[in-house]
Amino acid sequence: MFLKRFPENSLIKKIKISGPFISIYVPEAQLENFQKKYEQLLSRYSVLSIGEGMMHDFAHYTHNKSLSFLFAKKSNKEQNEHFHFILPATATEANLTTFLNFFEDKDLSKEQKQQLLKEFKEHSNTVTLETLSEQIKSYKYIISALLKRDYYLSKIMPLITEMVNNLEPYLSGNPDESVDISPSIMIKVGEHQVSACDAYNNLTAFLTHVGFLSSFEQIIDQLNKGGKEAATTETINKLNALFHSASTTPFPNFSTSPYLLNELVAHFPFIDGNLNNLYEMLKQQFASQLETEELIFVPQITNLPPEDISYNEAILFLSKQGNMGLKIMEAMARLQEGKRSSNPYWINSGTKLQGIVDAVLNLKNREEVLGKIVQNPESELYLALNKPRLLPLTFLGSFSVNKSKSMMKVEAEISSSLTC
Repeated sequence: MFLKRFPENSLIKKIKISGPFISIYVPEAQLENFQKKYEQLLSRYSVLSIGEGMMHDFAHYTHNKSLSFLFAKKSNKEQNEHFHFILPATATEANLTTFLNFFEDKDLSKEQKQQLLKEFKEHSNTVTLETLSEQIKSYKYIISALLKRDYYLSKIMPLITEMVNNLEPYLSGNPDESVDISPSIMIKVGEHQVSACDAYNNLTAFLTHVGFLSSFEQIIDQLNKGGKEAATTETINKLNALFHSASTTPFPNFSTSPYLLNELVAHFPFIDGNLNNLYEMLKQQFASQLETEELIFVPQITNLPPEDISYNEAILFLSKQGNMGLKIMEAMARLQEGKRSSNPYWINSGTKLQGIVDAVLNLKNREEVLGKIVQNPESELYLALNKPRLLPLTFLGSFSVNKSKSMMKVEAEISSSLTC
């Protein structure tokens, strides 16, 4: 959770960021003024209603916030109201910049915006047990909301919500009880049919790893409360037992469902084989805190094809590039589905997709703005996105050029991304 106060401002007093939520605090007397002045902002982004469920707790970064009014004490201080704006993905420097640009300079000055972005970037890039604990909490909030059927989660993450709902007949209250699902059974996730067996295995594997992460978070809390006195041999043994379980329990593999994977990557800091990186960071930070070299974590070997590894790296990078990145991820998911299709219409999808992946990965260490790159006709990414899959000399090629949305110019596909 990131918090920045602006006591000198008359309208925007505080900005809080937690996961995909940006909470704007304004004086109670200025509530109507804010709503009128920023009507466009309120219509552009969904807003979380006050006091509703786990997503409300996530936005406040606390538990049972929706019940706090029962115990709140009245204060003589100026009362602030707030709006929980919902971003299409976890807050990043890119989508936060777009959001802040809606505010007039007299309400949030350029200097304040720049300072907020600088501090947020520093916070996001800092790896400590505290920041890792924050990331783990995001998993716990979302999973709790998923299992409790939180209304807003179904809007924020509709595909994983639909998958879990459709798997409900196979979910047992006893985690040790085996479930036999025929490979022929399919369930609907978005516009696609996926194997119920694969979906169940991925979900249970994911929940198991979230359980490991929750146990790590408990140890972090114990260390924060007990200091060096809590750094006992027993603590090291517990950590090594958890690291062993994490390295030997199979990771989920959501890459078989490209659109679902996009949704998960946009909201979870680490997913699938990338969980290796989270466990490795936990090991390093615990070792530093405990001043020990006894911790052991052996990263899992994921056995994914090289093209799938590079694909996952590309969408992970794009997920942090604002709405423009999400649009490109959507185009990539469409090609990934086409690559696996036997329909001749989707021929050469794999070649075009790999060109986009390569172009994206070539941008990772550059400081260029994605929105400018995709509009530059000479850029590698522009050319890869607009490369035709089929020659127009063939019947299918002519049809695809004239009829297929996937062959439209990039400007038409992502033009709305420039303003949201």
